[in-house]
Amino acid sequence: MRKNIIIYMITGLVVQLSCHPAAAFDPNDLKKLLATNECRSCDLRGADLRKADLEGADLEGSDLTSANLSDSNLKGANLKKVRMENGSAFNTDFSSANLSGANLHDRALARANFSDANLSDADLSLTYSEKVNFERADLTACNLEKARLRTANLQNAVLMNANLQRAGLSNADLRGVQLTGANMQEAYMWRTKLDYEAHEYAQKNGAILKKRVRKDCCND
Repeated sequence: MRKNIIIYMITGLVVQLSCHPAAAFDPNDLKKLLATNECRSCDLRGADLRKADLEGADLEGSDLTSANLSDSNLKGANLKKVRMENGSAFNTDFSSANLSGANLHDRALARANFSDANLSDADLSLTYSEKVNFERADLTACNLEKARLRTANLQNAVLMNANLQRAGLSNADLRGVQLTGANMQEAYMWRTKLDYEAHEYAQKNGAILKKRVRKDCCND
């Protein structure tokens, strides 16, 4: 009886794994990126790119979900949305990726997806973007000085000790963010969505709050 139970459990596990395969990059795509610094619409899920020099790399529309890009250099990289001939489009996807200490200085993020990503200590200063998704991302001690994050989704992101000096946050959604220790000097907020705690912190720490800033009591 016990033997049959063990066989049943193993069989169930095999079925589960076959139905939910682990995210894995395409080795040919990774090889292409490292050899040519160009890989559009590539499958780089979970790839190990620690300390990789990807300055100026063309990653338009690629999937880097859960990739390890800690301390990598992505300065000047192309992270735009790729548009296909059939009209479909794909954003460059860094969801759940490790970008701690990465260099994204002065880069167009163009609707890239950084949801649940680790961007602690990363350099995003002077980045410019529209509708970038940072939902639940860890941006602890991240440098966002003079970053233009218009309409960015920063809901429930961690921005503790982050540098937001002179950052542009017009129309951005910061509900549920953690701002303890963040530098908000001259951070520009117009039509920015903030919950009560974030609004009070920004107001007390030098942010420029326009009359049309939306202060919400809740995160729904």
